[in-house]
Amino acid sequence: LTNNKQSNYFLCNLDAYIYLSNLIDNIPNIPLYDKYTICKAPINIDNHKIVNNFRDYVIKLSEEELIYCNIPSNIVTKRSIKPTDILQLEEYHQMVDCYIWLAYRYPTNFIDLSNAMMISNELSNNINEALLLLNINNKKYKRDKVNNRNYFGIKEFHDFESEYKNDDDLLDDHTSQQDDQGYDNIKHLK
Repeated sequence: LTNNKQSNYFLCNLDAYIYLSNLIDNIPNIPLYDKYTICKAPINIDNHKIVNNFRDYVIKLSEEELIYCNIPSNIVTKRSIKPTDILQLEEYHQMVDCYIWLAYRYPTNFIDLSNAMMISNELSNNINEALLLLNINNKKYKRDKVNNRNYFGIKEFHDFESEYKNDDDLLDDHTSQQDDQGYDNIKHLK
């Protein structure tokens, strides 16, 4: 199939399935069909925290325990979101997504679905808020960067001039300082 010249067929990337199946293979009391189903869960296998959380869910499932959505409440209800929190919020959101996915397949064990849905929505809102804040900060940074392209202090001179229009002595003194600074900047460029 992979040698087909027309490229109509392809093999799926099974690395995540193989990784997850090896991860849960030695957990007892889980039928093969359930192991296959569990391995299809939406897991980011590159994040060890998410993988460990997934493995904990599967162990509790094998022991037939009631499983609650175990996301810390201080993460969910955090009101002052910074752009640096985005990765952590996304990590917890992926954990909640995994819980919700497993709760639809194993509702007798994953009994906290409504709370998990609420947490997922709150985390989504927090992520959106942080992304919006990041976008606003980037625009402000770009705007400030564009406004500060004045190498010779001409902007400061105009501001100074508008403040002290009537005082010619101060204006002349400031102008001579600006000329000296401009000359020094030109020497540095050479």
